[in-house]
Amino acid sequence: MNLSVIWLKRIYVVVIIAAFLFWRAFWTLDALFLVALSIFVIYGYGKEFIRKFLPFVVLLISYDALRGLVPLIDKHVHFTTMIDFDKWVSFGVIPTIRLQELLYHGHLAWYDFYFYFLYMIHFVVPFAVAILIWRTRPKLYWRYVMAFVALSYAGFLTYLAFPAAPPWMASELHYIDPIRKLSTDIWWAMGVHNFPSLNAKFNPNPVAAVPSLHCAYPTLVFLFLLRAYGRKLLPFIIYPASIWFGVVYLGEHYVFDVLIGIGYATAAYLGVNYAFDRWAAKKAAEAKSGEKAQPA
Repeated sequence: MNLSVIWLKRIYVVVIIAAFLFWRAFWTLDALFLVALSIFVIYGYGKEFIRKFLPFVVLLISYDALRGLVPLIDKHVHFTTMIDFDKWVSFGVIPTIRLQELLYHGHLAWYDFYFYFLYMIHFVVPFAVAILIWRTRPKLYWRYVMAFVALSYAGFLTYLAFPAAPPWMASELHYIDPIRKLSTDIWWAMGVHNFPSLNAKFNPNPVAAVPSLHCAYPTLVFLFLLRAYGRKLLPFIIYPASIWFGVVYLGEHYVFDVLIGIGYATAAYLGVNYAFDRWAAKKAAEAKSGEKAQPA
């Protein structure tokens, strides 16, 4: 291959990575898919990428579209369950209020941007890890994909059955003492904007707080990374742990939401792997019985 072509490919990848790092936008699934497709096309993996990732992306985009319908279907929003639980675990003071009293001093600090950056890459990390697993641990790829789809749709069904308000909304409606919606301050300070994409057209669902998929996705990513690469990736726990802490501090979720999200992620991980293990055992047993049935 011509050396200049090789370098052009490398430069293109570097430009894409730089865009991710410096373009202050919410990267949506459809945008991620198209950008990644362009990279794999120039490296000769375009067809395989489409075959592997198109079902994954379509299913998750359809979940994201359906999620916005929840406020139109069920008008009853739950406020007090999460408040009562958080007061119970934090000895009468809601953790968001306690954390903001300790960490927010009337102006944004470096850690505010750190927590919000992790909040912004909600889809980026799961998508990037899907690529990593596809290229390095292909036997786990469909387990990973199906676990994410199962988790997302379990979340959607819960939103239908239990629309729940986040802390910032409860504060605005005077269910709890005032808190600062720090994400709004950081949004304007960073100059964040929506990436021009299909996902950006969907109606947001402000009462999709239980479970917190912002906490569930990083948890599921961490569990699969441990399975794929072993205990050497234990330090990666800093990523989900930062999200768990950050969404409470920023006023986006209660501790209740976080714990339910972690529980949903763990259930999706265990359930999907159990189903795949059973299916593999059944296929192995059928193959073994077929061999015994053949005449000598």
